[in-house]
Amino acid sequence: MKKIKLLFLFILTSSFLLAQAPNKISYQAVIRNGVGELVTNSVVGIRISILQGSALGTVSYSERQSPATNANGLISFEIGNGTIISGVFSAIDWANGPYFIKLETDVNGGTNYTISGTSQLLSVPFALYAATAGNATGGSVGPTGATGVTGLTGSTGATGPQGLAGVTGNTGATGNDGVAGPTGPQGVAGVTGNTGATGNDGVAGPTGPQGLAGVTGNTGATGNDGVTGPQGVAGVTGSTGSTGTFANGSNPGDMYYWNGSNWIIIPIGSHGQNLTVCNGVPTWGPCPPANLGDNFQGGIVFYILQPGDLGYDANIQHGLIAANNDLPMSQWGCPGTLIGTTLVDLGEGKNNTLEIINACSTADIAARRCDDLTLNGFNDWYLPSYVEVLLMYNFFRPLTNPLGDFNFTSGPYLTSTEHNLNYPKCFNIFPGIGDNNQLKNSLVRVRAIRSF
Repeated sequence: MKKIKLLFLFILTSSFLLAQAPNKISYQAVIRNGVGELVTNSVVGIRISILQGSALGTVSYSERQSPATNANGLISFEIGNGTIISGVFSAIDWANGPYFIKLETDVNGGTNYTISGTSQLLSVPFALYAATAGNATGGSVGPTGATGVTGLTGSTGATGPQGLAGVTGNTGATGNDGVAGPTGPQGVAGVTGNTGATGNDGVAGPTGPQGLAGVTGNTGATGNDGVTGPQGVAGVTGSTGSTGTFANGSNPGDMYYWNGSNWIIIPIGSHGQNLTVCNGVPTWGPCPPANLGDNFQGGIVFYILQPGDLGYDANIQHGLIAANNDLPMSQWGCPGTLIGTTLVDLGEGKNNTLEIINACSTADIAARRCDDLTLNGFNDWYLPSYVEVLLMYNFFRPLTNPLGDFNFTSGPYLTSTEHNLNYPKCFNIFPGIGDNNQLKNSLVRVRAIRSF
């Protein structure tokens, strides 16, 4: 997978009221990938830290946010309005600087921060500085300073908007007649005329051929059984049949299992070993770890949990499996009903699915179809969250033939994450952009997933 780099454009603004500081700093950044393309309509995970003294200084305050980029790759949020990790934003002593802002980013929308950058706050927002210095005793007024040198003339501003349309001019003179058009189509057929008088009888024709034979009569009743004949002479004993399909093993304790078309030998294991069924195959010892792209436990492995992911266990491998085919196109369900508890993150799809089913009784909605699915012996499928669909896109998109090999279709796919009262969040796997324009009662593509 390509490493994604981010290009940040920092825009810090602050505003204040005469009576009270807002204790927030507006912040914007433009996000681009490693080839300079904008990362658009995507949820990203951000951790913001205010450092005192230097770029490696003490953390005075830290918080976490999950903004979404817009169609231009821009994210906008307010520092001081996120989930607090440490510190109190309103308690920062802005007069005791310098201060630096450290930004750490997870482009997948989680908390696995792999990209960071630090920049100095060269000008502390006035209202925030005033909030910590408001009780200081004022000194005497100093003398008026000398008038500074006149600054350079600024560059010409942007062109203003289009002016209003002018008054419509007088109607021009009538033009010459155009060339005659082609001949019109054939007109409708006229009404059928009256039937003519009956003609004279023709000459009698020759005699016709012999008619077909009549139907065969019913079969007569069956006669009585004859007397039983004497016992015949015993037949000659047949030759011995060929040996069965099992060949001899190599060692005592060797076993066979049926793979659906042939008997396969399993060599005897070591003392104390356990025989484990791994993806339908008896195997000595624990099952080997799954790999991305494996046909495993009912579908295709498209993501393996990493450190920092919800549910990650260093001793037991966990991940996500996609079904091999789409379910029928379905509604998300219940437009006009705001559930309000579905989440966007990795690991939330299963709970989102249950929240939708409990809140919406409509039959054959996408969440209910996924929950009712039994596929390849597994019945714990669910409708993926927005981030889980994004992870599915990240795995399948770079492959040689994702549409043909894995039966995807161009167009939006439903997620279990609600957007608002009448719209769910969708994701267009090909070409790979968010889509919040499908109504809850629109028929949209569905791909179920499960966890292992």
